[in-house]
Amino acid sequence: MNLVDHVNIKRTNQSELDTLANEYLEHLTAYSPSVDSSKLIVDKMPLNFPYLPAMLTLFPNAKVLCCLRNPKAVALSCLQFEEINLYTVEQFAEAYNKVFTCWEKMEPILRDRAISIKYEDVVADPESSIASIYQFSGLTEGETKTLESNSSPLFQTPSYYQVSQPVYKSSMQKYENYPTLFSECPPLLDEWEQKWGY
Repeated sequence: MNLVDHVNIKRTNQSELDTLANEYLEHLTAYSPSVDSSKLIVDKMPLNFPYLPAMLTLFPNAKVLCCLRNPKAVALSCLQFEEINLYTVEQFAEAYNKVFTCWEKMEPILRDRAISIKYEDVVADPESSIASIYQFSGLTEGETKTLESNSSPLFQTPSYYQVSQPVYKSSMQKYENYPTLFSECPPLLDEWEQKWGY
C-alpha cells in the first residue's frame, strides 16, 4: 500500500478513503488470508508514527498503543537484528530521536485514541498492564478470551521468536552487560532516557 500524507488524505473523499483502507487490508492477506475489517489487527511498527494521521483517518476505530522501553535496551535489541539496518549506537540514537520527537508532537493530538505504556511495567505486573490495554482497546473479558482461544500465532517481525514467548524478565537490563557499547553513549539517548524516567 502506498501511504499518502495527511494533507492529501484530508482532500480525499470517503469513497477513495474506503479504497485505500481496503488496499491496506488486501496487502495483509499476503500474510494471513483470513484478514478482513472484522478482525482485530495489530500493526507493530514504530516507524509508522509519521503516518498515524492518515492511518487513523482510514480506520476511524483504530487506536494507538505506544510501548516505551529504556532507549539503551531498544538500541541493543535493534543492533542485534541485521534486518533493521542500524549498525551503530549513533545511528540508532538519531533514528530514535526522529521517531519519538514525532510521537511527542502526535500524542497530544490523538488524545484518547492513544496511550503509552512501559515495557518494564508490563514485565513487572503483566496482569494489571494487560488489563489496562484491554480496557483502552475497548475489549471485554469475554472477547479477549475468544481472541486467545481462536487466534493462531502469526507474527511478521524480526523479533518473531521473542513475541511468541510468555512474558520473561531476562531482557530487562540486558544492555548493562555491554558497557563498552554504551561507554560513550550519544547525548540523545541520555536525554530520552531521562525524559522517560529511566
